Amino acid sequence: MGRYLYNPAEIPSGSTKEKEIQPGELKTIAENGLRCFPIYQTYGRGKSSFSMPQGTADAISAVMHAERHGFRPGTRIYFAVDFDAVDDEVTKNVIPHFQGINDGIESTGGKYLVGVYGPRNVCSRVSEHGLADASFVSDMSYAFSGNFGYPIPSNWAFDQIVTKTVGSGDGSINVDIDIAQGRDIGQNSFDPSPSTGSGLDVEFLNLFWDALRADIRAYMESVGIPESNWYTKWTTTEAIDFVLSWDAVFTDLARRYRMRKALIQIPVLWEMRHYNVSKILTVDDRYSDAAVYQYHTGKLPDWWPDSITDSMRDSSTGLAQIFGATAIKARNLAVDRGLLSGTSRRNPDNDTDLFEIWTKLLTNNSFTIATVPFVHMYHASLIDVAGPSVDSSEEDIEKVLIRYQGTTADATTEGRKRMGLYRVFEKYYAPTREYL
Repeated sequence: MGRYLYNPAEIPSGSTKEKEIQPGELKTIAENGLRCFPIYQTYGRGKSSFSMPQGTADAISAVMHAERHGFRPGTRIYFAVDFDAVDDEVTKNVIPHFQGINDGIESTGGKYLVGVYGPRNVCSRVSEHGLADASFVSDMSYAFSGNFGYPIPSNWAFDQIVTKTVGSGDGSINVDIDIAQGRDIGQNSFDPSPSTGSGLDVEFLNLFWDALRADIRAYMESVGIPESNWYTKWTTTEAIDFVLSWDAVFTDLARRYRMRKALIQIPVLWEMRHYNVSKILTVDDRYSDAAVYQYHTGKLPDWWPDSITDSMRDSSTGLAQIFGATAIKARNLAVDRGLLSGTSRRNPDNDTDLFEIWTKLLTNNSFTIATVPFVHMYHASLIDVAGPSVDSSEEDIEKVLIRYQGTTADATTEGRKRMGLYRVFEKYYAPTREYL
């Protein structure tokens, strides 16, 4: 039986058309001699739903839900491409999306395998790029151009052929009938759902969006950061709204690593608000990125046409302004702690490894966000602070925020400003995790 890890986006909350695995369902499946394999889909019915960052975000979410439902390491999750993607859309949208999925699986420990659900051409092309090792083919969509005239992919595991009604009356349901090749036999036993424990963050209530935005804007202004500057890319409101729009990803990471969500969000919001785009000033963040790109490739990126006087091997980059070498060291620490697989290990002194991770930080927002918790762990290890965890004191949280900023006296001053922002977030987060 193939079952959804999470409700697709078009299923409204509280709908009777529930598609997500329900409490006790996997136990019932196993006790009746059946097996189950997981499917992940949020929307996925058009090319706009597919990109590298979205793929990483989907993978992070899928891993969290797979763990919650009790799927064991080595389980293959089938990520859905539920539209008739033409070849150009596969190249520009679907393949980068699955590159992001593989990054997301790696960033959450690498314990699950990646499968692809979709038309024949989609499955074949994604698999040929080494981005999925098994295919769930949507042959029931016989009118899709991606099925018509294409052979079934060589790594097919399931072939969807017809929908039938099972049961009668109130107990009738529609099920898709598939052919099973035997490549993937799913699971017939499941780990107990992990205990959520006490004090873990929950998803933000949009009811408080305007109030939180107003409080953050007021706080930022109180520490000398206005709503906007002529030389920065994003306003305070734009940075806040970006962070809140990615709340599900931040929440998943916070719960996974038992860390405060605000601690992960603050570097992103703060660095977005301070991202400099003025060539008049000497600290244009884009100049640094272009200089690193030139060092590693011998040419300038398309988005920076001017000359560069001094190329650089590394720079802080991406939404959270993380150095490539720092990200590598932080991720290596996560490998040592068993949070990432050994394949995630890179050498910060190797130019190829450095440029690979630096490029992901620059171009993949989901990868950057998923790296922030590891950077906090790494910085905490440097200053002999435990965690950080949900049990960390405000004193230790402040130390970690200061270390993210640097080691100078100015870093201490700026880090303490971030601590004030942390308290603003906690004004809203603490009550919701206590009572919801």
